[in-house]
Amino acid sequence: NPFFAVPSLLSSMMSGAQIFDNDTQGDVFRDQLLDMLRYFYKHLTITLPDWPQNQHVFVTMDELQDNIQEVVKKIYSRFGYTVTPSFEKRLQMEYRQARKYTSTHKYSLEQFEIPPETLVKDFAYVFDQFEFAAPTNQPL
Repeated sequence: NPFFAVPSLLSSMMSGAQIFDNDTQGDVFRDQLLDMLRYFYKHLTITLPDWPQNQHVFVTMDELQDNIQEVVKKIYSRFGYTVTPSFEKRLQMEYRQARKYTSTHKYSLEQFEIPPETLVKDFAYVFDQFEFAAPTNQPL
């Protein structure tokens, strides 16, 4: 969902960009990353439909967060891989860990001066195709 992916990517890229002395306070860095995300989403929506169903899968972050164990098993099944007992055990452990995890990574559109309307306009096809909803405090 662009409402989460855009500020998350910008936030996560800031420290690396600062190491290389990029101006992360200006519009240029932010706009270049926005361009990259626009391309990424557009490329997925154009190319994935042409790929055989057994060669790709689209998983949202919400799906992973809700039940990583079941999502991974579905991915394995789709690609024809076997979930071994030892891997199943590992998945159960990761699922329990994930249920306890709380991120301390904080970010927002506002901190990057991105109006919600910009995302709605620029990523309208993403919201439509993947049926993403705006956060409750962000109208679509």
